[in-house]
Amino acid sequence: MKVAITCDHIIERKPVHRLIELACSMFPEATIYTLAHIPGKVLGQIEMQSIRSSFLSNIVKTEAEFRKKSYLIPVAAKKLSVPCRFDLIINFSSGFSHGISHCEKTSVLNYFFSNDLNLPAKNFSEKLFKSYLRSWAKKKKDSYSHKVQSHENVVPGLEVVRPFYNFEDFPFHENPPTGNIALINSGFLSPNELQKLTDQLIDQDLKVVILGEESGINGAEYLKNTCSGELTPLFEQAVVVVEGNDKTFPEFALSSFASGRSIWVKRSGISQSFLGSDLPHFFDSVLDIKSNVASEQKRSKYRDHAARYSQLLFKTGLMRQLKNMGHPYRPQK
Repeated sequence: MKVAITCDHIIERKPVHRLIELACSMFPEATIYTLAHIPGKVLGQIEMQSIRSSFLSNIVKTEAEFRKKSYLIPVAAKKLSVPCRFDLIINFSSGFSHGISHCEKTSVLNYFFSNDLNLPAKNFSEKLFKSYLRSWAKKKKDSYSHKVQSHENVVPGLEVVRPFYNFEDFPFHENPPTGNIALINSGFLSPNELQKLTDQLIDQDLKVVILGEESGINGAEYLKNTCSGELTPLFEQAVVVVEGNDKTFPEFALSSFASGRSIWVKRSGISQSFLGSDLPHFFDSVLDIKSNVASEQKRSKYRDHAARYSQLLFKTGLMRQLKNMGHPYRPQK
């Protein structure tokens, strides 16, 4: 069986690339078709595949530029056609790649990871063409019969196959926090929100550490490009953990859960879909956030919830979908 894997871009590492890597390991002979590819930006299994991309690869170098030029995506997707020699396409879409052209006879499994068209527009061109792109993306999405999603709010009514992340990288802390750290993933919090939050946490005699690019917040320390080895000791010491990402896969919040730590999360349908409605402390205003150390029973529940996002469960779900489509997975020798 000849398999193609399609995705939005391979220009900056995102959580969805972990899923693509797993698909590549399952189908090592698969060819990847993507709207934009910058060689060497996403290392590992993906770069070992044969990769085809559109003309966008010549004009964008970052995800920000990809979004700025998003008005070109419908044309790029039409010209980047997956040949008819493929029996199966596994598509991982964050809003765009399900528009890549292909033969009608080719089976397509669409995995809708997220809808990046719902992210805040960062420039004029994004705002200007957003409604046009939404209409185009919806039309393409409605044309497919086999669709699944990462959580309930991507495409209401579709079956959910949970994505995975390496929660095993985070050791479970059985005891309460040992330090005085407030750990914040800035996510989509505004500079004004971050400054208010930092000020009130400092007033509680806490050391504020913000994950992400430095944004001029007075009194805070910054940590960017974090890995599990850097986060593990911070989770051990943190008496306050805050997730500001309410629009995409909340990997940071799940890492906190895996560590047995409670977390404050910006309220949204997406964050509640991934994290449940009873485990996190949701906030609408940063002024609501305060210290909150979880009980031993709660810490165990956090870890159990994080374990739902395992690689084995995702792979099993993917294999089940392929079987339902008449393409049962058989490991390639």
